[in-house]
Amino acid sequence: MGVGASLVVMGDFTVEPSTANVLDTDYNEISGLYACGNVMGGRFLGDYPVVLAGTSHGTCLCYGRLAGYQAAANAKGAQA
Repeated sequence: MGVGASLVVMGDFTVEPSTANVLDTDYNEISGLYACGNVMGGRFLGDYPVVLAGTSHGTCLCYGRLAGYQAAANAKGAQA
């Protein structure tokens, strides 16, 4: 029996690029909710390029770092 896998979200979580915060439908940041890598929207129009190994690693690392930085600042009660 075959097993299907989802490699990417083709819809999207709209993300504030400087904080990695997920935005609501009115483009307001949702406090404490972050996205990085393949769950970020707007990166692939209609097809996920599986022939390009590592395509998502850069955005995952970049926005994962931003999200971690923001989450740590929020936990301390400060703004990064």
